[in-house]
Amino acid sequence: GTEAQDWTEMLYRMYTHWADKHGFKVQVMDILEGGDADLGIGFSFELPPNGGLSYREIGSSDLCLVLPPEHRLSARKTVALSELQGENLLLFEDQHYAFIDALVERFLAADRGNRATQVQNLETMILHSRLGEGIGLLPRLLAQERAVGCALVGISDPLCQISLCLCWKPENENPALLRFLEHLSPPQEDAL
Repeated sequence: GTEAQDWTEMLYRMYTHWADKHGFKVQVMDILEGGDADLGIGFSFELPPNGGLSYREIGSSDLCLVLPPEHRLSARKTVALSELQGENLLLFEDQHYAFIDALVERFLAADRGNRATQVQNLETMILHSRLGEGIGLLPRLLAQERAVGCALVGISDPLCQISLCLCWKPENENPALLRFLEHLSPPQEDAL
């Protein structure tokens, strides 16, 4: 969806910047704008649980809290969920992943005055965070790119470590895709 497009755009900028910095010329032959593609990038928790995609882990990230700069925890590197008191956690309306639900359950479990509010999109989450109306929960790689003017604080919970994956349909026989996959690090293909 939209987040996958954001990731693709971010990776495109990152790789073209690297190529320019190292004296390589980049020539874009074609770009698919929000359509079906041979290759996708997303987090492991976004991959469909039963199927149809092969994937390879290409990196990792952690979830972080997106806070206004003046928030009492904004100077910290990490916090435990138990340290959050009287906070409003901002979540995407359609964000229903098991590990997110587990984090929210822990966040709301103890009677510390915490609550959770659903927002429609990334821009709304960041705006509400920046204005001090709640704290966002985002993958750090995405937050670093998009949450300008906010403080990012890690969460010291093992559930907050996530994998960034390259995924494709296993029946895809596009020669360019197959050659590209051959050049990646040792295969760790798993069908989901």
